[in-house]
Amino acid sequence: MRILIFGVGSIFAGKLINAGYDVTMLARNDRYKELASNGLVLRNAISGQLETYYPELINNLLSDDIYDYCLIQ
Repeated sequence: MRILIFGVGSIFAGKLINAGYDVTMLARNDRYKELASNGLVLRNAISGQLETYYPELINNLLSDDIYDYCLIQ
């Protein structure tokens, strides 16, 4: 199952990646560069530890891109 995340927050992406889903994040400009170089870094609210995820990244959506679900703000 392919899921596109755009503008709804990184927590959703991290949780879905952790659950084993195929997640793509649409990001632009500085956010794209940050994710490309550092990955998606989240702090676990319970343990306090940093968790790093590496979603597929795109900086534009092509007309032939196909996703099963899109989470968009």
